[in-house]
Amino acid sequence: MRIEVLHGPAGLVHVADHRIAPGTPLQEDALAQAFEVSRTVIRKALQRLAHERLVELVPNKGAFVAK
Repeated sequence: MRIEVLHGPAGLVHVADHRIAPGTPLQEDALAQAFEVSRTVIRKALQRLAHERLVELVPNKGAFVAK
């Protein structure tokens, strides 16, 4: 999955095209730094991706690309 951050009237939007292998951990800090946004924005994006079943959120472990 490839994640692209876009800002617009709908807030944060993503694009997924399967460039990251399933099961790969997604680190909030690294994503926030790469996209130059706050961790709050990244958390909201990950929650949205989890809702769309593209990301798995595991309590106390983090976010992972869905299998």
